[in-house]
Amino acid sequence: MEINLRNSKHLFLVFFGFLYFSCDTSLSYETFREVDENAWNYSNEKKFLIPIKDVQPLELSLAVRNTNKYQKANLWLFLSLRSPSGNLQRDTLNCLLADDYGYWLGDGFSGLYLTEHKMPHSISFDEIGDWELTVTHGMREERIKGIREVGVLLRKKE
Repeated sequence: MEINLRNSKHLFLVFFGFLYFSCDTSLSYETFREVDENAWNYSNEKKFLIPIKDVQPLELSLAVRNTNKYQKANLWLFLSLRSPSGNLQRDTLNCLLADDYGYWLGDGFSGLYLTEHKMPHSISFDEIGDWELTVTHGMREERIKGIREVGVLLRKKE
């Protein structure tokens, strides 16, 4: 019997993500987008359509899944958030993936790590409807290796 390693990696990612976030009752939205296995090109935007059903205080976080192939301690992300009425907000987020000694932060094993990065200030989701979030990497290199997925998490503010 032959086992397809690529499919088992995807199954592992889904299971790990479910396990990691399943106990969080304040989580109101969670979606991940895969990055090309070879490299994440700067022009390859990751788009998320976030349905907002009622106006309430929400906390926006981005999650990053990386492998040992990633060569940096951090990852800069450029964010563009468009409201249902077309208003555009832009922001930059510095995601720390490793400590000063080179040890990966977050949860993980077998060379795959998951970190979550809260936006440093609140974003007001003050309109009901579909919000579009576009994420690109902001690193100096055009193509970066070792980033597997980028995710968006919304939690109810307490």
